[in-house]
Amino acid sequence: MNTARFALLGALAAAAFVPIAAQKPSDLAPSAYAIRDAKVVTEAGAVLPKATLVIRDGLIAAVGEGVAVPPDALVIEGQGLTVYPGFIDAATTRGYDVALRRSLGGPPAPEDLAADPLVATKPDHRKGLTPEFAVQTAFKLDEESAAPWRKVGFTAQLVTPDGGYFSGTSALVSLSGAVPRDATLRGPVALHARFGRVAGAEYPVSLMGVMAHARQTVLDAGWLKRQWAAYEGRGKTGKRPPADPCLEALWPALDGQLPVAFEADSADEINRALDFAAEFKLKPLIVGGRSAWKVADRLAKEQVPVVLRLDFASAPERESELPVRVREDQERLRQQDVGCAAALHKAGVKFAFTTQGLAPNRFQQNVRKAIAAGLPADAALAALTGTAADILGASSQVGRIAKGRAAHLLVCDGAFDSAATKYKFAFSDGVRFDLTAPTPPSGASAPAPGGDTPTPKKGNRPRPDTDPSPAPTSPAPAPKGPFGSGRPGSERDTPPFNGAALRAVVPMLDAAELTATETEADRKPPVRTGGAVLIRGATVLTGTGKTLPNTDILVESGKIRAIGAGLPPAPGVKVIDANGMFVTAGIIDTHSHFAMSGGINESSLSVVPEVRVRDVIDSEDVQVYRALGGGVTTARLLHGSANVIGGQDAVIKMKYGATAREMLVTSGPRGVKFALGENVKRTDGRFPNSRLGVEAVLVRAFTEAQAYQKKWAEYESRKGTSDPLPEPRRDLRLEALADILKGDVRVHSHCYRSDEILMLLRVADQFGVKVKSLQHVLEGYKVAPEIAAHGASVSLFSDWWAYKIEAFDAIPYAAKLLKDAGASVCLKSDDNELMRHLNQEAAKLVKYCRFTPEEALHTITLNPAKQLGLDARLGTVEVSKDADLAIFNGHPLNSFARCEMTLIEGEIYFQRSPKLTPFDPAAAEPAKPAPKFAALPELPKGTYVLHGGTIHSPGKEPFVGTVTVDAATGKLLHVAQGGLKVGGARPAVREVDCTGLHIFPGMIDAGTVLGLVEIDSARETNDFREGGDFQPDLRASVGINPDSELIPVTRANGVTTALTRPTGSLLPGQGALINLAGWVPAEMVAVDGLTLHIEYPPANAGGFRGGFNPTVAFESDGASAARFRREQKLTQLKELFETARRYDDAKKAGAPVAANPRLDALRPFVRGEKPVVFTAERKADIAGVLKLADELKVKPILSGASEAWKLAEELKRRDVPVILGPVMSIPRETGDKYDAAYTAAAKLHAAGVRFCIRSAGSNNARNLPYEAAMAVAHGLPPEEGLKAVTLYPAEILGVADRFGSIEVGKRANLVIANGDVLQATAQVLCVFVDGKPHEPTSKQSRLFDKYQKRLNEGRERPPGK
Repeated sequence: MNTARFALLGALAAAAFVPIAAQKPSDLAPSAYAIRDAKVVTEAGAVLPKATLVIRDGLIAAVGEGVAVPPDALVIEGQGLTVYPGFIDAATTRGYDVALRRSLGGPPAPEDLAADPLVATKPDHRKGLTPEFAVQTAFKLDEESAAPWRKVGFTAQLVTPDGGYFSGTSALVSLSGAVPRDATLRGPVALHARFGRVAGAEYPVSLMGVMAHARQTVLDAGWLKRQWAAYEGRGKTGKRPPADPCLEALWPALDGQLPVAFEADSADEINRALDFAAEFKLKPLIVGGRSAWKVADRLAKEQVPVVLRLDFASAPERESELPVRVREDQERLRQQDVGCAAALHKAGVKFAFTTQGLAPNRFQQNVRKAIAAGLPADAALAALTGTAADILGASSQVGRIAKGRAAHLLVCDGAFDSAATKYKFAFSDGVRFDLTAPTPPSGASAPAPGGDTPTPKKGNRPRPDTDPSPAPTSPAPAPKGPFGSGRPGSERDTPPFNGAALRAVVPMLDAAELTATETEADRKPPVRTGGAVLIRGATVLTGTGKTLPNTDILVESGKIRAIGAGLPPAPGVKVIDANGMFVTAGIIDTHSHFAMSGGINESSLSVVPEVRVRDVIDSEDVQVYRALGGGVTTARLLHGSANVIGGQDAVIKMKYGATAREMLVTSGPRGVKFALGENVKRTDGRFPNSRLGVEAVLVRAFTEAQAYQKKWAEYESRKGTSDPLPEPRRDLRLEALADILKGDVRVHSHCYRSDEILMLLRVADQFGVKVKSLQHVLEGYKVAPEIAAHGASVSLFSDWWAYKIEAFDAIPYAAKLLKDAGASVCLKSDDNELMRHLNQEAAKLVKYCRFTPEEALHTITLNPAKQLGLDARLGTVEVSKDADLAIFNGHPLNSFARCEMTLIEGEIYFQRSPKLTPFDPAAAEPAKPAPKFAALPELPKGTYVLHGGTIHSPGKEPFVGTVTVDAATGKLLHVAQGGLKVGGARPAVREVDCTGLHIFPGMIDAGTVLGLVEIDSARETNDFREGGDFQPDLRASVGINPDSELIPVTRANGVTTALTRPTGSLLPGQGALINLAGWVPAEMVAVDGLTLHIEYPPANAGGFRGGFNPTVAFESDGASAARFRREQKLTQLKELFETARRYDDAKKAGAPVAANPRLDALRPFVRGEKPVVFTAERKADIAGVLKLADELKVKPILSGASEAWKLAEELKRRDVPVILGPVMSIPRETGDKYDAAYTAAAKLHAAGVRFCIRSAGSNNARNLPYEAAMAVAHGLPPEEGLKAVTLYPAEILGVADRFGSIEVGKRANLVIANGDVLQATAQVLCVFVDGKPHEPTSKQSRLFDKYQKRLNEGRERPPGK
């Protein structure tokens, strides 16, 4: 069945041949060569000190001492010379014409994806698949590419196909200059595979999709082979199997006759390739292997050889901006690459070298680097010769010097690895090349085989002034194919960084950097327990209804063995003193998308349950460590929400530093991600585009799965009978759907609207499927009884809302309604930052839902364990369960508490500091829910007397006293300790008993777009962004919507005032200070045009991403153009301000000038009368802002400024204030500590920099107090935390005479709460804005009341009604 195809391959080979040079007449070439009395290294470690080597007919005719020199031989005197086997490049894409690489199978059958989901996998889908392609059919062995490599000793190379998942087979060729049929040493050598993205929007577009596609392809190949065997076994009667060159080309690999060379560099990539090979019993070979040293033990155990890269990286330019110890750590990581060969050699792994991504003039240097890093010179030589030949299956021909083998030799005047050695000659298949001859000019032909000088082409006569000396070889750019290194600076030879010189001139450098930086070594806890530990004297929150003070936990073999007081440790068991600390079960996140390589969505199709997250776990994602810092021990990694039926999930334990296989939890049931609503229906050209279509996808998919089940059942029932059915094709997609129908794979569905939730439950019931969990489920509270009746668990946000249309009805009370209905409630993150403070999110349930502390903790521990089917192992602190524990320095629901240590199975994976130290302000349990606070009537005139409460005025000690509010003026009339006698009944006075409650100044958010946006993703509701770079006359006050639902939601949590401003361009306009109450904008605006805003363009937009990632470039392709545009815009900005300054001068002088609204808007700012707020985050950008502010001669305020702490001394010297936030954000720079953003406020405070704290900006500006609380948890004094959201923003914005504290004469913006407003458990009971009382009600509380009524009515309704 393959004859015709192989004939075609031969024809292609003839067509593709590009001759190197016309051969000399055979009578002009020497018939033999003899190298006399040379040192001959026959193979690595085997040396003949003085021998003669004879070459005849391309073979080694003789070698040894006393060998006679044939009379017809051309003699090379070998005194002072050393002869080595010729080097073998074990993988290169040089040498074939990529334009000839193509599939032989023809185009696939067309599909209309806009009208119907593709449920079954297509048997003829061949994206990225050309295993039938053989490079021998497309050789392009031009001398121009071969000659530079011969000059550095290479006489043969493995030509490999690039691109695709299975890209074809390689061939080993000599660099002799012969025609391909004579130059081919061996072919095919291996089938080449690469699990990486291939361009195109069709399936697959993600790494997990690539893995599924490859898996399906290999299964199809095996099935087709069996079909052909059965067909031939019945005499070629019956239905004929398809002829499929692609699948047939995989048969030799499946039979173990042809190795599969997997391109893989990182440890995860290598393990992924090895796992795939093991699954299908393939013979693997790793090509690339940059981090193979991390997997050396497995490679050695499984006897998998490696073709190792030599394109080592040097430091990127921007790395010089990093701290010294971070630069040293980055250098250490690079040197581990250099030392990879030595590590493999030590582990006993066979390896060869590839030059891909390397220029010829770098090869010898990099070999010497590998040797200097510990690789024995003989091992390096073996990798270039004998071992390479062994790996490539050509040891009988090349790689060693022995009689009868092909004459592939390198002749040099010293050791091959010495920088002083000159390479003299190379022999390839017996053809001699003089390596000292001048490099031919471009376009000249090569030396003809057997000759020593170049032969000019016709019409290409050498010019008299041609320089005969060799031209210097320029470094070749690294190719962009799959072998391209992608490594920053891989062709730049810079010496390894050493910080010793800097330490000599900067005293105490290490001490200063140690507290501000984090290296990979810092992420490894100094203490290892081996899974045996005794935690002594903690308060243990068991999760079983008991809180155990001063209690020990004994852990053995990763399991909790005993809980009690005074437990004796076994000998050698590590004891952790946790006195004063709180221990809880490790936090479990049921919905996250980190630690996944190659994309989280296989978004090409609507139905992709065959793709598996477990195939693409990124074990080196630093987010794993950062999550540990929040007490998270387990997380479910979910496929994204671009598909109605997405991929299968993976549950991992956060064992940072372990392999993906070691992190993976396999004891629980498998799960699959479904999705409904906006995300899945907004892809043009892909069905569905409506919620109607979403239901149709589910029904059609399950129906096809039922048919698939039936087909297999019929096949199995007749298997072994006299009338068997043909074996059905195994379809991984339909198989996964069938597993869902059987209940072996559990459904976890992304959903928002109540109607679509009911639709999913209805379809599930129709097909007998149980939905295990509903994710997001923001309107689930509306149909809580139906969810509970179905038995689905729910994973919610605590309070996220309004980020898109279908999230607009989300309420923070949803958990209560769902729990009261009987559903199991979990909180989840779906966000890398949010998952780091899930304990704070759980605390909000005490506030909004009146959960008990244990019920709140259950939403992030026990209930998630149940949802994952792992509650027998996880979720509570009980004997026999896994010792997955989080140790906090206070009660985990106290917003001032932080995680100090995290253990998984008794091993420490996160340790913040050497000693566990409790934080007294964080020890308090959540306040008891307050009784309902009576609504206060609005008084047009008169006063409110708030008495008996604890008054918290920033800068003063709290005291029990009285506050009197003048309703008419909106000001504070009286603030005093003790009570205030009103004196009889006075209708104009309303007394408010605040006994046991707390009174705070209204909080001020100094960085929002409140009033200018309603729904983030709905452009029609956005009024904060305008086109154009320079819009100084745009005023936020013009677009404020007083009826925005976001305003009362924010106000209900104690935020009474906000600086709202336009954003989205370089100079977007002016901000306004607004109070969060008023009938019309004019009533809300406290100060119009308070600030001018400039969003400083980042210096490295889209460039330096941080982290040591060899596949990520430090600058984008258009970096130079971007820098030019950035500088151009900044120049225009400076010119605009200078023009405005001259315009102002002319106006003041009374000169006749034409009115210009933009310039008029700038006048108070160029005079310095009003501040200019610059938004910038990184250190370099902040430094740029300071320089720009000087040039513009304006009064600057920094906003955002997450790295302002790095310039604290300069900011203090200049007295530049900082509006810091959001505090809850992940680090931005390589080497920053996991909590860099959390500790920034404390560092600014310690340096004396004026600062305040802002929120993230719009729909959750209400969480402003918790931004401050996080800063308190990480070093900011609690009293400073309150000031940071009250007094300090007022001072920085120049309105402290009216806002920010509780003082007579100031605006009566007040908050009455049952505890500290910075605590997420504290309930806000009443808010005063400008002297008017407001209940903490909003759309959200009204929705709660409405659906509480539905739930109650359902309880009262008789069954069946």
